[in-house]
Amino acid sequence: MGQMAGVLSEDEDLADKLATILEAFHPQSIT
Repeated sequence: MGQMAGVLSEDEDLADKLATILEAFHPQSIT
């Protein structure tokens, strides 16, 4: 997970899209 976080930190746009996807799958997991 650490490696993935490192990659996402370099691509805010991708991170934002992934956050949207994660929210769709796990709405209660988003803090």
